[in-house]
Amino acid sequence: MIMNRLIILAFIVCSSMMATACKGSKSEASNAVSEQPQQTVNLAEVPFLKAMGLDVSKVAIGTEYDTKIFATDAGQGKEVRLTDKQVKQLLGGAPLIDLGEGGAPFVVGAKAFADNVMLVFWHEVGDGHELILATYNAEKGDLRDIATTPSWEFTQEWDGENIEGQTQTYDHCRATFSADGFVLHRKNGRNLDGKSVWSQERDYNFAITADGIIKLNKIDVKPLKGKQAGEYYEPTPEVESIYDVNYYSYNDMEALATLDNLASTYFNRENTKEPVMTMVMNFMRGRTQQLLQYIAVHKPAALIEALHQCITKGWIDKGVLYDAIQEMPDASAKKYLNDLTAQWGPEGAVG
Repeated sequence: MIMNRLIILAFIVCSSMMATACKGSKSEASNAVSEQPQQTVNLAEVPFLKAMGLDVSKVAIGTEYDTKIFATDAGQGKEVRLTDKQVKQLLGGAPLIDLGEGGAPFVVGAKAFADNVMLVFWHEVGDGHELILATYNAEKGDLRDIATTPSWEFTQEWDGENIEGQTQTYDHCRATFSADGFVLHRKNGRNLDGKSVWSQERDYNFAITADGIIKLNKIDVKPLKGKQAGEYYEPTPEVESIYDVNYYSYNDMEALATLDNLASTYFNRENTKEPVMTMVMNFMRGRTQQLLQYIAVHKPAALIEALHQCITKGWIDKGVLYDAIQEMPDASAKKYLNDLTAQWGPEGAVG
């Protein structure tokens, strides 16, 4: 089914920490590595890491960072393993992730940004893995923000059962860093019998604000090369723009406005309706209270209808939605959403 395929793809592409929103800095991420010499920070002396007895200096990030090196052999010795206590201290209670699923996260990258430190965790989930980016106050170790990215060296191959010839899809990212942020350079596409059918390049420009927010400032998209089939495993540029909302961090409040704009633009189009619903479903799983509060305040018609369809189609359980609404601290928002969703239910439901 198309829906199931989209859900699977969403987990591959997925998914965007703390329950309170912080204001973003006006600083912008550089499109290239800063040519100015960066201050060398001894990560072994970062106060909160030192207090934990955790030395991440061997995975210090310079200006280039290619996660391919962590693809096999559990990081080939380049990772920093964590005790259960350290995992709980660093990620316990964090949104967007489920520590009860998959293996224990370990650190594969670390970089200091002014008063904040960013740690990159490798987390095995199901048959794949994700990278978790988390920022902390360098003194106290308070979690400032968190984001998840897809496995940056994801590759699958099919033997031609449904496609003539040997075909390979790929999705790979590398990152370049400056003193105040980083750029994810992503390239995905498909080859057939060793020749490119299509490829797409996108640059995600991030800044680390003074508050430690992982701020997505802009996405630079290069023209598509070749032609896509439009199937679930090779989304069109329009669908890719919908999935890009996964790259926003938890505390980057632009994520909600972006999802709203995407729903307004794409929900009523046949080939992009389900991708919008998939993102709404993901937000209900990882950013539930943020999404519901945004809907209560802004009352966005397309986004509301997308959420309604997720309930109608059974993508989101009505009971889960109801319980989440009752947890809202804002009484007026709770009343509005209770009234709005009172008659919602799955197709064919009786009563």
